[in-house]
Amino acid sequence: MGWVADITAARDAGGDPITHTRQVASDVMVQNVPVRYVPDDPADLLEAARERYPDLTGDQYALARMLSAEGYHGAAAGWPAAMVAMAASMINAAGPRGAGDLLRASTYGRPLDGHYGEQIGRRASTAKDPKPEHVLAARVAARERALARSARTFFDPYTQAAGVQAGRQIKTPERIIRAWHGFVDEDPDATARDREKYRGSTQAFIGRNAIPSLDPYFLMLLRHEPSDAVRRLAMEEALDVVRRGRQGKEQAAPGSPDGRGWGPLAAALAVALVTS
Repeated sequence: MGWVADITAARDAGGDPITHTRQVASDVMVQNVPVRYVPDDPADLLEAARERYPDLTGDQYALARMLSAEGYHGAAAGWPAAMVAMAASMINAAGPRGAGDLLRASTYGRPLDGHYGEQIGRRASTAKDPKPEHVLAARVAARERALARSARTFFDPYTQAAGVQAGRQIKTPERIIRAWHGFVDEDPDATARDREKYRGSTQAFIGRNAIPSLDPYFLMLLRHEPSDAVRRLAMEEALDVVRRGRQGKEQAAPGSPDGRGWGPLAAALAVALVTS
């Protein structure tokens, strides 16, 4: 896969971000928590990015921002595949709705319609300006969608567990996994809102060896699966990944750069608010 070497080389070159947003604002509150967002107009950012990449689409730029913001905290060797798999899962989630859906999904959603920003109210964070390696990965994902194994979403158990360990009042990775696999009723701490939101969920972990270069404790990909029996098996495997990660890898990346741009606790909180 030549694109792995290309993305690695772009990252190792240490290029600057292709756009430079103004200072992030945080004057919007959700559940008494300030939500950070990018005040710049997405159209203006795309125009600026096109000074370097004239044929860049709005969807590609939105994907690149997502990759920059979400990041991957596992081993460096898995970073290119992680970037492409995350972008491919977003493309899969967009489905056949046509060009522009990824841009809309990245910039619209309560409470920050029309702006890039934290994950709250949207599929993923788009809070950080992308670098050349993120643009390259976003473009590769369009032709390498098979890498994601039909996944339509992703989850970072490591970051979530770090937030719990630090004392944040957020869901554990185990609770999120049970809810997303459709077994929220087995969570004794699930609220009525949780049960209403997740009962009937049909997401399933694609498997720990589906993408050999990735450590699923740092990037867990999930796809649609209608079978309760298959989802239960997938859930048990996902829970085992978290158990093993807690034992040996939870401290594997101390001080690693936070993928969402404002420190690991803010990142964990952003994930939790979306899944709460």
